[in-house]
Amino acid sequence: MIKTDNEQWPDHWIELFGHFHDTLFQHYDEALSGTKHIVLKMQSFWEYFSRLFSNPHKAHKIIKKARSISAYHEAVRTILAGERV
Repeated sequence: MIKTDNEQWPDHWIELFGHFHDTLFQHYDEALSGTKHIVLKMQSFWEYFSRLFSNPHKAHKIIKKARSISAYHEAVRTILAGERV
């Protein structure tokens, strides 16, 4: 979008966002110690990420409920799957 000076979202933006998110998570997983630190760091990003989705409040609420890495990943999968529908 920025590179082409175009405001239209690509059709596969969910996949692009998923790859970006996974890369970001992986780097924080390597840099931070403890699951709580990683989950809290990633949850803070979702204040902004949630605005990309059709129901930002619901997306952010789902993420905020996650207390473990597995619950966090499940929340992300739920949000991304909901947008694919």
